[in-house]
Amino acid sequence: MKRTYLTTVSVIALVLMLFTTSLPAQQVAEKTKELSIPFKFSPSGHQYVQIQYKGKMLNMIIDSGAGANTISNKTIKRLKLKTHKSNMQGAGVGKGHKAIRALDPMTFKMDGEEVVLSGMVGFELAHLENGIGLKPLDGLLGAPFLKDHNAKLDFSNNTLTFTMNN
Repeated sequence: MKRTYLTTVSVIALVLMLFTTSLPAQQVAEKTKELSIPFKFSPSGHQYVQIQYKGKMLNMIIDSGAGANTISNKTIKRLKLKTHKSNMQGAGVGKGHKAIRALDPMTFKMDGEEVVLSGMVGFELAHLENGIGLKPLDGLLGAPFLKDHNAKLDFSNNTLTFTMNN
């Protein structure tokens, strides 16, 4: 009887141990979702994705060197987005420092899924639009998006894969 009791307690302890050690992994899997969207190449060879904002298709360059997720000033005007004054300054390649306007968090659709980007800024991108040959160039998915969403570019399938936090 004593031996059966110990075996039963051991089995229960083992089941509890297995359940509690696998629980955090389950919780993490439930909170994150991976999304893959196709990317294209601009005439100059830069990778970009097409995403939607309130039904409008936007061309966004994937730019790991950009310190912010950016919307072009031209696109801000076209979409009638509200911006806020900021004390930040920014510099594009070959350009001097220019004022940056802050934007409220924006909800985009990427492959039908809603993705909220905060910390968006407005910046003049006409020099890039001309150099890259992508018209319109609506913005940049910069290092903050790539880092926060653990983004990966797959050149064999031309996809940008990233995690979405629920």
